[in-house]
Amino acid sequence: MESINLNNGEFLITDDGDEEMKVFLKETVSYFFMELSQYINDNDDLGIVHYGTERTMASLFVSGALRRDRKLTGVQEYGIICTRNNREVKGRPDVFMKCTNNAIWIECKYFRDIVPLQDEHWDIPAWLEWDKKNAFAQLEIYYNSEKSQVNKLYKKRFLVTLNFKLIE
Repeated sequence: MESINLNNGEFLITDDGDEEMKVFLKETVSYFFMELSQYINDNDDLGIVHYGTERTMASLFVSGALRRDRKLTGVQEYGIICTRNNREVKGRPDVFMKCTNNAIWIECKYFRDIVPLQDEHWDIPAWLEWDKKNAFAQLEIYYNSEKSQVNKLYKKRFLVTLNFKLIE
């Protein structure tokens, strides 16, 4: 597990696996913070962190990454047919990105509960357990719906959950 501090935010990478993915995450999350800062400064609007939604944060993440990294392509909120509870239903993955020969599915969650910055708030094992049961489980459904088509197209495939939490 690695915690990374930037001038305007902090993020946590919880997977010590693929080095290429760690670089992708460090770069794209830093691009998100740059994009968020640019939006706030250009619009004199710090309120976006309060009225923004999961899609708002995902859009800032995607636009920040695509504007700054020419090897990335991506799509946000695209429709697929997936299986849930033994039924075919429509699903909408938050983000799909292609980076060189890698496919990356990203599910975003945004928690705006305003909490004081306290050490006891950061119960990392509890957050990871929540993420596994909720965000990652949802992402796996989307990936399983598409894997037969994409596994042969991409060298590596990654499932990423991107959880935003406002702390004031």
